[in-house]
Amino acid sequence: MKNILTTISILSLLFLWNSTSYSQKRQLTLKEITDIRSDALTIPLPNIARWSDAEHYIESKQGSPAVSVDVRTGTKTPYKYLAPKPVGKAIKAENQLYSPDSSWIAYTINNNLYAQETATGRTVQYTTDGSATILNGIASWVYYEEILNHVKQTFWWSPDSKYLAFFRTDESLVPTFPVFNIEGQHGSLSMTRYPKAGDPNPQVQVGIVGVEGGPITWADFNFNEDQYFGKPYWTPDSKAFWIQWMPRKQNQLKIYAIEPSTGKKSEVYTETQSTWVDWKTDLSFLKKQPSYLIQNTTDGWDQIYLYGMDGRLKNQLTKGKNFWNTQILHIDEGQKTVYFTSFAEKSSQCDLYSVKLDGSSLKRLTFGDFNHQIVLSPTGKYFITKYSNLQTPTKMALVESKSGKIIRELGDSKSPTFDSIQVACPEIVEYTTSDGLKVPAIIFMPTNFDPTKKYPVVIYTYGGPNAGRVVNRWWGTGSWYSYEGVIRVILDHRGSGHCGQKGLDYLYRRLGQYEIADFTDFVKQQLYTKPYIDRTKIGIEGHSYGGYLTALAVTKASEYFKYGIADAGVMDWMLYDSHYTERYMDTPQNNPEGYKNGAVLSYVNKYNSDNLLYIRHGLIDDNVHPQNSFQLALLLEQAKKPFQMMIYPECTHNFISRSLNTTYNDAITFWYRQLLNKEPSTEILR
Repeated sequence: MKNILTTISILSLLFLWNSTSYSQKRQLTLKEITDIRSDALTIPLPNIARWSDAEHYIESKQGSPAVSVDVRTGTKTPYKYLAPKPVGKAIKAENQLYSPDSSWIAYTINNNLYAQETATGRTVQYTTDGSATILNGIASWVYYEEILNHVKQTFWWSPDSKYLAFFRTDESLVPTFPVFNIEGQHGSLSMTRYPKAGDPNPQVQVGIVGVEGGPITWADFNFNEDQYFGKPYWTPDSKAFWIQWMPRKQNQLKIYAIEPSTGKKSEVYTETQSTWVDWKTDLSFLKKQPSYLIQNTTDGWDQIYLYGMDGRLKNQLTKGKNFWNTQILHIDEGQKTVYFTSFAEKSSQCDLYSVKLDGSSLKRLTFGDFNHQIVLSPTGKYFITKYSNLQTPTKMALVESKSGKIIRELGDSKSPTFDSIQVACPEIVEYTTSDGLKVPAIIFMPTNFDPTKKYPVVIYTYGGPNAGRVVNRWWGTGSWYSYEGVIRVILDHRGSGHCGQKGLDYLYRRLGQYEIADFTDFVKQQLYTKPYIDRTKIGIEGHSYGGYLTALAVTKASEYFKYGIADAGVMDWMLYDSHYTERYMDTPQNNPEGYKNGAVLSYVNKYNSDNLLYIRHGLIDDNVHPQNSFQLALLLEQAKKPFQMMIYPECTHNFISRSLNTTYNDAITFWYRQLLNKEPSTEILR
């Protein structure tokens, strides 16, 4: 008993000492919190985004010219980027792309594909049928947004510069959607070919043509089949054009090798899931032993596999860890070593690894309990890491890959005054879903926290499948939330990637169901169990998919989420695009109950008089159409439910426009009024 009392006394003294020490630190002013240029907490790091060669990296600092830095000595010499000299005749065209040997430049005009010989200015026109609905070498809306990662051009040079492969897209069957522009006396409408869930999709043909022109070779696919084509790859020897293919159901991915001269296809890879398959963002070819590396999640985690060029599996390189979001950075064929990043030590932490091509000698190359952002040297001999965690501002170091030895610290963003300032104390907590899955979240406690007081909470989420936001990195702790005594939460769910493929599979055909169930479990386990939480003031906010989950939480789970700011959210999956929606939900024709149960519109009756949802949308959003927010607003009006709404006339989906300060101020004002019962200081408004 005496030992217990002694221990308690010691702990009490330590708490008192820490509290006294903490109270002696100063608190940031609201002006310092708002000013992104403030150096009270952190200072800028050098910008190092690439290497000039295997032994030199390029460093730039604001206001100073770029320099080339020698790895071993640290010697800095001026670096001048040599832009390619203008060649050929000036071209007024879109999507210009030089061939690998710079002898040609391809481009599009009026939805037709051309190329110009740079030495002579001679032009070749490859297609002539371009129109408002026939696109040669240009991505349709749904391909640009959902499949090709916002790349507009759909033509690709062969490595030997002798061929152009391209997509010919027919959009004539795709319904149009009007986007209204208010400018001018009468305004205007922009009609977008936008396939919504269940609608006809663009029809795509894959063509290959010689650089000098002539007949187009069409790949051997059925033009009328309901199908998708993903990001393609030329083999290093230019002998084949590899194209990703999926059926509309998106539960199978095939990669076909296309012969440029005949269009004949041969299957070199197949992957099937019971739910959906994601596109491959990269494909890594080996040259010394003709083969390729690819990642898939068929064993539940994101592993690396070695295949022969004929599509036969040779070896699984990674296993034994819960690898996720794996990305291959470099293959050293001489050393038979692959360098890659992945989330494996923790689902919230990215590290750099190496592994032999035979699957042996798996090694973590990064260090500490940090999240790492890697810039690998061209040979893999060195890497530069920007590393941080919740408590540690970002640092930068140059590291030797083989030994893990830090050659040189390149920067520390921690300011000289950091240790004298009160900062919020973020931590990663773990909650358990109803099915026993473990999911992390980040909680930021206020400065000067007093457990005898009651605190409001604001939860931030994005929440799209495999789009987790809970990362063990430096988030910056000088937010107005901490200053004003608001607990801040970054929240993920079972389908955010932390639980691998198993967690994602729960979402299939049931978007919205498990996300809200998990969020509710978090509130019960991590908030309601704390006496200092004000249950009447729990808010949630998010944009796009986060806007959807916010609106769904404040309606379907209105008992737990009292307030919400729903930005640019999908309020009914019937209103969103075919490719994204059907990947997770199947078609409305095949899954009517899933669509009904996943729609915010279905739960307006659960929204109570003491809830308050703030709906915000950009009027010219061509991604998630404002139709979504208008339909929700109409139902709330008809049900005589209280809500707030703001439409930003010049904002697209991302709210990036001259209205950016307005959207920022509107959100802050809403939270101050609902959670703090006061107006925000002019110091914090922009």
